[in-house]
Amino acid sequence: MLRSEVEIINKLGLHARASSKFTQLASRYKSDIFISRNNRRVNGKSIMA
Repeated sequence: MLRSEVEIINKLGLHARASSKFTQLASRYKSDIFISRNNRRVNGKSIMA
C-alpha cells in the first residue's frame, strides 16, 4: 500500500469555498483521503465531516 502525507499550512483555516473545492477534487480519486488537525481526523471527501 502506498501512503503519502502532505502538510498544508494556512493560518486562516479551511473555509467553505476552499473546503468545497477540496472535497470536489478529493472525490475524483479512489484513494482514502483524510484531513487532520489537533489529533482529529475526518474524511477529506465529505464536506460535512
